[in-house]
Amino acid sequence: MDSKYINENSLCTGVGIVDGQHQNFFKLLKKIREHVTLLDKDEIDTIIDELFLYSLYHFETEENLLKKYNLDSFPKHLEQHREFTEKIEQFKIDHMLKKAELSNEIIDFLEQWLINHIAQTDIIDFKSAQKIDADKL
Repeated sequence: MDSKYINENSLCTGVGIVDGQHQNFFKLLKKIREHVTLLDKDEIDTIIDELFLYSLYHFETEENLLKKYNLDSFPKHLEQHREFTEKIEQFKIDHMLKKAELSNEIIDFLEQWLINHIAQTDIIDFKSAQKIDADKL
């Protein structure tokens, strides 16, 4: 999964900073997938930390862009962000405590969550925000 996937499958919100950050998410997930096959636990831990911190940064970016539009869907959007970061935190804890190995199944889950969130939440909300801005002109 890489940035090419986003462009080819119309996973673009039309907001450059958001789309660029989405591409970075997919690059991180690809990096994790590569290290899982190498069984490099320390590197996996580092990448999971990076993914977690990046998700906080990215979600803050989205939320700051969207909060001014008072969209009805905004609380649900926030909840999805919270659930994603909690899921990554749990993966990190489980991996550290050796309760569960980070697997391709988990990475698939993260990729699918991201694809679904972009397609079913981000694109819709950012299109709604762009329409509000266009209506003001």
